[in-house]
Amino acid sequence: MIDPKRPIHVSTILIILAVISLPSLGPVNGSRPVRGVVPGDVAEPARRENLLSWAPPPLENPTTIRLTPDDDGPYILDLDTDKDYIIELPDEPLPGGLSIEGGRNVQLIGGEINIPWQGDDASITSRRMLKIQDATGVVHIEGLLGRGEDLSEGIQIGAPEAIIQIQNVRIENMHARDQINFSDNHPDLLQPWGNAREVRIDRFTGTTDYQGFFLKCDVPDPQSCALGRVIIRRTNIIGLPTARYLFWVEQNAAGEGIILDDVWLDVPQERWREQGRLAQAVWPDYRQDAFGAQRAHISTDAWRREYVTWPTMTPMIEGRIYEGLPPGGSFVPYGTVGIGYVSPGYVGTESPAGGQPGSAAASDLLACSSTYTARPGETLSDIARRHGAALHYLARANRVTNPALNVAGLTLTVPVACRTPPAQAACWTPHTVMPGETPSWIALEYDITVRELYIANGPEGLIWSPPGQTVGVPACSNGES
Repeated sequence: MIDPKRPIHVSTILIILAVISLPSLGPVNGSRPVRGVVPGDVAEPARRENLLSWAPPPLENPTTIRLTPDDDGPYILDLDTDKDYIIELPDEPLPGGLSIEGGRNVQLIGGEINIPWQGDDASITSRRMLKIQDATGVVHIEGLLGRGEDLSEGIQIGAPEAIIQIQNVRIENMHARDQINFSDNHPDLLQPWGNAREVRIDRFTGTTDYQGFFLKCDVPDPQSCALGRVIIRRTNIIGLPTARYLFWVEQNAAGEGIILDDVWLDVPQERWREQGRLAQAVWPDYRQDAFGAQRAHISTDAWRREYVTWPTMTPMIEGRIYEGLPPGGSFVPYGTVGIGYVSPGYVGTESPAGGQPGSAAASDLLACSSTYTARPGETLSDIARRHGAALHYLARANRVTNPALNVAGLTLTVPVACRTPPAQAACWTPHTVMPGETPSWIALEYDITVRELYIANGPEGLIWSPPGQTVGVPACSNGES
């Protein structure tokens, strides 16, 4: 699915005006109507908590690239891996796919990518919404809408050094041209084909006629491409009548694990099986003879909602996936993102964000800390892994907001005694539980495990605190699940 193409440097992009018609949500190629928008996909967004999990990365002297429709695309940005960028889409749909190649920290917020008919002999590349490749810092994609008559691929990632943040993104009616044999393409809403250091997804809604999230490295030597950590929150995928596997994870012992929090698959009736609606909508599926201990386990909760887990899967998959639409409707309802998008804000933005790296640490964290001088090339994330420290602790104590920032030569505050129970209040960060927050949500926000969160709050930690209560978040992460 990855076709070579001739890169075009940013400076060669001509800024011209074009007028294009808005896309239709009707049938594809005269076939029966497909579910571009379904009941429950137009939920009132004010009904749910909207704050996003991850803020954009701080940018250093960013270059702003303002794209304007130029022919029919695709638009290829050749960026410097040592520089930061802001990409602005036009006030009308961009009529072609976008490739972001290179860049350090990159921010794209709002806008629409629309893939019109690309001709009878079009390549898959020309029918793709977005590709992110070879970035080196944090790439933040937010508020983006993807759709179009010939949209056949969603978001493809090949950036092993980068953290990719995809939030408040909606992809409508992604489809192959041949919806019977799929001879032209196997569409995926998202595929990290070339890996990423970490993929973070929060509030994503996609509609597909074939596959949803395809979490597999697709390179000549797959054994050299173990997926980095993948975090998927508040995500729902809607399968059209021809849809196959809506969630696919390749078995790979070297993978860093997948965290699922409030994830839903609306499986078409054509895909239901006697063993459950999710039985063959996920991979590995339910078959014991095919997958053994790695197989999916189909269950129902107290409200008779079907869900799937992989308790012995490698890489480890933490959490579950539910069948159907979320109770409050799609996480990114129709008409809430795209042109004119306004960000709802981010969780934890009240935390200290000013100051310079290496400045005075927060006084409440000093009691269980020592100092460490960063080595050449080290980032805050590297140091957190080296010392078994929670990333939130290092960020707050050292007033660093970008975990990918090179902090070489700076003297930083790091926690000590990470392997001992965090009985000292000074080793905690206080957190006030907000309405709707779960232990998994808070653990993700602070980059620790749910178990560590429970242990930090004493023998009664398994009895979760109600909204308004303050809980202690430990300064250290021991890597246990």
